[in-house]
Amino acid sequence: MSGILNAFVGGTYSSVPGAPTIGTATATGSTTATVAFTAPSNTGGLPITGYQSISSPGCITSTGSSSPISVTGLTASTTYTFKVRAQNSKGYGAYSGSSNSITTSSSNVTVSYTVVGGGGPGVQNCIRYAYGGGGSQKATSSATLTSGTYSVTVGGGGSPGSAGSSSTFNGTTANGGPSNGYSACGYGPGGNISFYATGGGGGATGGGRSATYSGHYTGGIGGPGCSGYAGGGGGAARTNCFNTNYGGSGSCGGGTGAYCYWICLGCCGYNVIPVNATSGNANSGSGGGGASSPIAAGNGGSGVVVINASRAATSYTGTVTVVGTTYTFKSSGSITF
Repeated sequence: MSGILNAFVGGTYSSVPGAPTIGTATATGSTTATVAFTAPSNTGGLPITGYQSISSPGCITSTGSSSPISVTGLTASTTYTFKVRAQNSKGYGAYSGSSNSITTSSSNVTVSYTVVGGGGPGVQNCIRYAYGGGGSQKATSSATLTSGTYSVTVGGGGSPGSAGSSSTFNGTTANGGPSNGYSACGYGPGGNISFYATGGGGGATGGGRSATYSGHYTGGIGGPGCSGYAGGGGGAARTNCFNTNYGGSGSCGGGTGAYCYWICLGCCGYNVIPVNATSGNANSGSGGGGASSPIAAGNGGSGVVVINASRAATSYTGTVTVVGTTYTFKSSGSITF
């Protein structure tokens, strides 16, 4: 009679296994969860070959060889319970009781971000207009993003004669600094001319200072940046036979201006040793230092994109520094949530 349902094996009847004891279900993302359970003591007289969970709602099934079972394919922001059953060679047994309720997370992620373009280069000119490069623009914004992959563009610093490149993320763009010593944000010139020396390039929140000098020989100082980003580059200094002065320093990582390469043709018996202009700091958007011909002006510092997210990214590409859920992009790449 019982042989209709069970096979007689080794002197005992075999059957499907008993029901597992349900454990704790845990949401692990917007579409995933885990379901823990305890194996049944009644194996049906045969080895258990696996387990299957089923969700409510949706009847989404997942399998595993032991506890917990990893569940995929769920819907974001949805509440679920789960049951588990065991299987042997005779088939699946009865389901366990229902698990606790879990709610998957939203597929959306909230981000705030800072976008800084590449800084402008310094200008090379020994007599006049040896501006430090302009600092780039800095833009900040926030958004709620759906799951997906988003591109990140980090602008490069400009080289003499070429402006810095823009940086972009999620439709927000910060322009690169110009190569003419004027602020990218339109706040005015990189510095007022003081005969032979000029001020630094404009930072993202204002123009560079005019040159400070004693006898027209000291370089200007770069303009202020925005919260450590996008400072102007320093202007170049000029020297004559009786004065040797340094180029002005840049603000917020802006490049330093050069000595003027100025040779007095026998007028006082010594030459000036030139000192090169420096470039803006990498990933700062700051301007390069101005220079005196034939010394080259400094390049602008590269830009940066900083993304603060409400949850961890799934993946990212490029040169990225990660602290918690803050992603600092030092080169172009992408981020996936």
